[in-house]
Amino acid sequence: MINQYEYAVPFVVAAGSNGKIFPFKPEKNGIITGCAIFKEGGANTGMVTVEITTDTGEVISPESHISNYRDREAAYYDGKKPVHFESGGKTFHLKIRATEAFDTALVGQLVLVYAQDFTNKNC
Repeated sequence: MINQYEYAVPFVVAAGSNGKIFPFKPEKNGIITGCAIFKEGGANTGMVTVEITTDTGEVISPESHISNYRDREAAYYDGKKPVHFESGGKTFHLKIRATEAFDTALVGQLVLVYAQDFTNKNC
């Protein structure tokens, strides 16, 4: 049996736009305890922010500068931005906003990390 501990949400924000909302639904049920954004491009002279919400608008991770979602120089799980929510077959929204239009496309992934499950004694 393969245990999935990550889920990636790909995104592309087009050059000339001020952001976009990306709905996503993690395939595996479980507790998500961390996230990070890995990106390329996205030249922007303004401020770029990210927010993660449920499909009903409940805030999972409040709107903050995109750099707050970077992967930190630490052990794998310790290096992620802490969050705590249950995927449970629900739909969520990744909201990327900018105060100025993007000069180049912002391409990347939001990587969600599930809590480790050490209850399986066959590992």
